Amino acid sequence: MIFHTSRTVRHRASFTAAGGQIEVVDSYVYLGVTFLGSTGVFSMAQAARDRLTRGYAALAGLERRCFQAHFQEPRTKGWLFDTLVTPALMYAAAVWAPGITEAMWTRIERPHVTMISRLLRSKPSVPHDIIRAELGTPPMLVEALFQLVTFILRVRELPTSRLTRLAFESSRHLEETGHERVWYAQTYRWLADHGMSITDLPPFQYDLSSPHITLSRSERNRIIRQNLLQIHVKETWIAPREPLPTKRQHYREHFLNVTADGFIQRPRYMDTYMAPAERVAIGKLRV
Repeated sequence: MIFHTSRTVRHRASFTAAGGQIEVVDSYVYLGVTFLGSTGVFSMAQAARDRLTRGYAALAGLERRCFQAHFQEPRTKGWLFDTLVTPALMYAAAVWAPGITEAMWTRIERPHVTMISRLLRSKPSVPHDIIRAELGTPPMLVEALFQLVTFILRVRELPTSRLTRLAFESSRHLEETGHERVWYAQTYRWLADHGMSITDLPPFQYDLSSPHITLSRSERNRIIRQNLLQIHVKETWIAPREPLPTKRQHYREHFLNVTADGFIQRPRYMDTYMAPAERVAIGKLRV
């Protein structure tokens, strides 16, 4: 496959392989990710839009089944969302997530926020961070960072002759020579925006004098997810870069419960058996 965004090259040039001519198209779908070149600028926005469409379709199916069963228990519904909607919404996020805008990220987060808002029947003006804190769930951003970090760690473990490793090293070389739109450069900036370096990824070793323990992949992934969640809670609630708006500041002072090791503790009413109307009343008072 040859990717080129120039309309002149796409329409006038001829590419051949094994004696045959390669078809020239404006977009190409590979493993669920749409590569779009018709705009003249290579972008992952179309891949994110495709994921968003599939995420909303999965959410609609989940809500329909829960409505038919008269089921609105928050914790179990959160597990169902993670099982049914998140895989459809965040498929291949390690590829497209670093290259999309903040506005697109707001749209990516909306299906999750919509589900929780329906449980609480909260107003649209309630900030998304407060909505998620009521259920004690991380944003889709943390899931995307998790996929990205684990992807990079797996690629670095591959033999240098593997195509995936070669593509990774090629992207890194292009970034070092000044190309700012390649995947490696976008990933480098995106991780830096969230307080991480592509050369120093989770799992973190907080005490250099502690003994080195070999972890299985599942154990490593669990610690990576915890590290990323701690980073998010710190940036969002504990030590934000900018002063919190009035609503979030009031929620942090009066309702938010953060553990000593930096995790949000879900309110007890979310785990208590009660009528949905009572839970909605409590949630409205809190948010």
